[in-house]
Amino acid sequence: MQNFIFIVFCLILTYVQVSALPIFFEVHRIPNLILSFLVSIVILKGFQWSIKWILLLGILLDIFSFQLLGLNILGLFVAALVAFEIKSAYRLRARRILFLVMFEVIIFASKLSFDISKIIVSRLVALTTKYSYVYALNIFSFDYVLSVLYTLIFAVPMYFIASRFIAWLYRNQNDGIIKR
Repeated sequence: MQNFIFIVFCLILTYVQVSALPIFFEVHRIPNLILSFLVSIVILKGFQWSIKWILLLGILLDIFSFQLLGLNILGLFVAALVAFEIKSAYRLRARRILFLVMFEVIIFASKLSFDISKIIVSRLVALTTKYSYVYALNIFSFDYVLSVLYTLIFAVPMYFIASRFIAWLYRNQNDGIIKR
């Protein structure tokens, strides 16, 4: 039951990312809520626990965004690995301000690795096949800088939502266990 609720939440989050946010932001300035949520899950529960959610969110994002199938899955895997490696290198829970700074650094590195991996894979596919789609992104443009800033701003509420959601899942999971 908890997985079903989590899947429904992932569907709603994907719908908000792909359909609702373009109403409020320009196309190239949309914050990446899915990446923020996924990095929060990786920080809270680890990489191994979040693999199935990386696959689910990547497939949903691929289906709804009409991009090359598998491009977002690979980008989310790379971003999750970057987030996990940075998290493993530093102790994040030392102080709140240090945690906030390191969390934003992790989000920034994950967003950059997500977009760069999508560029590399789409260009490799375009070179090796007759498929002409190339994920075009100018990392040095003002729109990309605003997209990164919006992602950094929305990352903190997404971390709070992810932590409360995971705590709720575990609390409900442990309610059904009979203690002896």
